[in-house]
Amino acid sequence: MVVLKKADYGSINLILDKRCLYMHSNGWIQSADEVIQDLKSGKLVYNKMEITESTARQFESMVIVTGKGNFEGLLNDKVFNLKLMYTEVYVKRKVSWKLVTRQSTKLE
Repeated sequence: MVVLKKADYGSINLILDKRCLYMHSNGWIQSADEVIQDLKSGKLVYNKMEITESTARQFESMVIVTGKGNFEGLLNDKVFNLKLMYTEVYVKRKVSWKLVTRQSTKLE
């Protein structure tokens, strides 16, 4: 189990591919720039991310990560506490891995 209580959002720009689509469990779809802006502005704040399951499968220059976790935070100053299942796809870009898509689904 991995627990993240405080994140360094300054490094998120290094992880997200510029063409990334980030699909939230409520149907909200964001670009990489929108995700970064919402984190920087405080519109979206993650207070805790607890990854309870995670599996990675590599296919040449692509990795698919599937998992489950508990996510707590604020969206527009409203508290959320979600149990989610997620899928993330990473692609090798030169010497680093970039997140190109993420989708999550509510569990409960």
